[in-house]
Amino acid sequence: MKYFGTVLMVILFCCSGCMYHGNLKEDQFPPSNGDNKLPIKAFMVFDKSIEESAFHANNVHWGHGVVIATKPGLKAAIRSSFESTFQELRISDKINLQDLSNYDVIIIPRIQMIGPVIDVSVTLKDAKTDDILQTYKSSGNFYVTVPTSVHIIGIINVVPFCFLTSPIITPLITDIIGRQAETDMANILHHLLNTIADDIKNDRKLVNRFNLQRK
Repeated sequence: MKYFGTVLMVILFCCSGCMYHGNLKEDQFPPSNGDNKLPIKAFMVFDKSIEESAFHANNVHWGHGVVIATKPGLKAAIRSSFESTFQELRISDKINLQDLSNYDVIIIPRIQMIGPVIDVSVTLKDAKTDDILQTYKSSGNFYVTVPTSVHIIGIINVVPFCFLTSPIITPLITDIIGRQAETDMANILHHLLNTIADDIKNDRKLVNRFNLQRK
């Protein structure tokens, strides 16, 4: 009993979680070549600050947490969703007035993460008049899930090994949870962006506006 407290502290330290620091990957969002593109040329203003956002979740499982940065995958996600929406899409972090004369609309995306809520909005402006045409929004809740393999590994660590493998198991569990969170976050972000892309495609008022301008 003399060293019980010390042993207990060591066990708790070894079993306490770590923070996974990851990011969205570009290859999680393959290029999309959708049909029925809108006959609209779009110029997207991709402010670099939008890539600085990150999703945070603490104490997901026995103290394990995740931080998933949107860079560099976010730009690929947006491109994947909107290249199949417009006849032509250019993405840039700078606006050149001379370039804008060749486009119909300006696209301004925004992403906000507060707690489990991910809010995505896309504002379309007339490239000729700078008038706001419409703002499309989509939001969803993202909760980090714990894969079944994590529970199995945890049981193996406790039952046969009495926590002795914790120095190896703990970072392994953190990595499994983090990688799953990256995949799940990419999926929900892709879903939110595709929802907005579909809303734009189905906006007959927007399509008719530019069809009339070309007549």
